[in-house]
Amino acid sequence: MLDISKIIEKYKKQYHAGPKPAEVIEQPLPASNIVTAGVVSSDKKERFSSAVSTLYAEGLNLAKRIYRLGLEIEKKLAFSTEGLVDKIIQELNTEKKELLALFFRDTPPGENYLCCHALNSCILSIELGLGSGFNAPKLQEIGIAAFLHDVGLIKNADIIMKTQPLSPKERAILIEHPFSGVEMLKKNCPSIPTRVLGIIEQVYEQCDGQGYPRGLTAGLIKEEAQLVGLAQVYETLTHTRPWRERFSPPLALKEILSQKEKFNSFFLKLLIQRMGFYPYGTQVRLNTKEIATVVMVNPEAPFSPTLKITLDNNGRELEPARIINLAETRGAIYIEECVTF
Repeated sequence: MLDISKIIEKYKKQYHAGPKPAEVIEQPLPASNIVTAGVVSSDKKERFSSAVSTLYAEGLNLAKRIYRLGLEIEKKLAFSTEGLVDKIIQELNTEKKELLALFFRDTPPGENYLCCHALNSCILSIELGLGSGFNAPKLQEIGIAAFLHDVGLIKNADIIMKTQPLSPKERAILIEHPFSGVEMLKKNCPSIPTRVLGIIEQVYEQCDGQGYPRGLTAGLIKEEAQLVGLAQVYETLTHTRPWRERFSPPLALKEILSQKEKFNSFFLKLLIQRMGFYPYGTQVRLNTKEIATVVMVNPEAPFSPTLKITLDNNGRELEPARIINLAETRGAIYIEECVTF
């Protein structure tokens, strides 16, 4: 079993010079708090199967219809979302992890990030739900809730795209948006299950009572909402926002672990096990100065994934590439930093 306290201590030793923690939950951050240390970007062109790429594109198109045009336009919203969630569940319920690599594609500059955020939060929530052993109906509920959890912000895109601190009025709108979203869904999509609405209303609550809109503590927050809440925080950190650059996956987890009291400990351990500190598809530099890509996460050794080494220490391409399980090197070979993700 993973021990969160041991993970934190190991991270402190390995990344003691990391950036000062910033607010994870509130948005946007003041410009003076923008964190750039440890953030990386990628220009490489990954190759994914056509089926997975098509599924991701389908999800993004649906999110754009909802978050750009509004719920009134999408009359068949419930059916469309349920169908998409079913396909994502089927894809993630295999050994393939390409969809989790697509999760890390960033929002193009200047675009409303809610579309990608909705789809990515849905993908990660389902992945964590599968790891929790949730049955099909519950996976459906968390998938739909994750995809629609920010519909209350549709009419306030100007607020979420700000680069400066919110005014008291804007902050009030942000705090109330889970309520607004639920009311919009009740009005426009009456077939959305009540349980899904209950999850959406609580996604931004936190276990320590510092969340919103009601400031509930752990015992009063639905477990499904705690799961989706953690997934959307991880998604937020690992993607660019108008007020800051994105965090690399290990720094995103460091940030979350520094505020672990806000999250369900079981789901936090599950996030580490399913995604690792270096998720599938992450490109890393080793202490040997070789470049490698993560091809498998080791659930019991989140710092030590299985890698495909593609470039030698002089930057020359290896043919064939070499596969190595870092957990079997006993610390002789380890990851120094993310290069791209």
